[in-house]
Amino acid sequence: MRRSTDRIHTTHTGSLPRPTEVQVLLYAQDRDEPFDQALFDEKVRLAVQATVRQQLAAGINIINDGKMSKISYATYVKHRLTGFSRVEAPRGRVWADLDEFPAYAQRVFQSAGRSVTAATACTGPVSYVGAEAAQQDIAYIKATLQGVENAGVL
Repeated sequence: MRRSTDRIHTTHTGSLPRPTEVQVLLYAQDRDEPFDQALFDEKVRLAVQATVRQQLAAGINIINDGKMSKISYATYVKHRLTGFSRVEAPRGRVWADLDEFPAYAQRVFQSAGRSVTAATACTGPVSYVGAEAAQQDIAYIKATLQGVENAGVL
């Protein structure tokens, strides 16, 4: 555990906004459509660099990658584990917690991401296959943090 008598260590959790070109590639990956892997790797690497710089500029010192290489915590599991597949949700389905906020629900589900992504469900035996992708995520953030002092990684 990192300790300090000089400051309160800060971080954030969850996704940070992804550049449009990263989103487009993530949507193609999610739909199992062909995409340029080298271009994907480069765009994600650059997005991680920008995200880390923004966190440092904001005073955050426990850094993460903002989930740049992942479309959603709820869907990228199928790229890291076997036994998960894309499933189409019934049309018109809205999260129950949005029932009281129909205008917001409409805005959420009309966004580019919500209109092109589908749910992920467990459809078979589960095993881990994401070691290479996890190592790539680690490599991006380590490279970005080279020479940066007083920053930890979450």
